[in-house]
Amino acid sequence: MKNKQQKRGNGLVPGIFLIGIGILMFFPISIFPWILLVAGVAFVPNLFIPDRARGAFVSILWLVGLFLIFFYLSGKAVGAGVLILTGLHLLIPNWFKEKKSDEKTEINA
Repeated sequence: MKNKQQKRGNGLVPGIFLIGIGILMFFPISIFPWILLVAGVAFVPNLFIPDRARGAFVSILWLVGLFLIFFYLSGKAVGAGVLILTGLHLLIPNWFKEKKSDEKTEINA
């Protein structure tokens, strides 16, 4: 059963995303690539929910990374930026401990 913190976090991402899109509409700018940044920022609260931290980190990495690539780079540099993001994505399992492996260790002990 989900704890209270997880239940409270269910509406955070879509709520923050919709508020961010509304704020973007106030400005006379193209919505792309800014929508990528808004979507990435919307995942920040999930970093503080232990079961969702890894997924939130991956989402933020890709969305904010793609925003930076499309905003600042052009041409062949976009491909290089995507390769860098992919490499960072592959390194993520080394940054986060799997909860399942910790549970197995406790059961065997």
